[in-house]
Amino acid sequence: MNIDQKQDSLIQFVDRMGMGSMVATLGEKGAVYYPQTKEVGYQPVFPVKLVDSSGAGDAFFSGTVMGLVKGLSLKEAVICGTKVAGWTIESAENICPELPIRLKQDEFFKNMK
Repeated sequence: MNIDQKQDSLIQFVDRMGMGSMVATLGEKGAVYYPQTKEVGYQPVFPVKLVDSSGAGDAFFSGTVMGLVKGLSLKEAVICGTKVAGWTIESAENICPELPIRLKQDEFFKNMK
């Protein structure tokens, strides 16, 4: 399926199941999301150098939840998750040891509350 078809499938699933919102990760193709505002979206990955993809899913989830906890929209929270997952993929470990530094240096995170 192409991105539009994946978004349509996500909308149908969320609405059929009576869920408020949902994010579906697509690996190297990014993520699609459908928030309660009903504005389906797509977030591509940011360019990274793949070292090891271990931990990327957990990092994406953690980054997205962090954004939601800080009061960001689902769209913005997915950007957080995508960035944290990308930084994790660039590490030989299943975490990003430089996460505190990267968060302070990244323009998107610097503009967060």
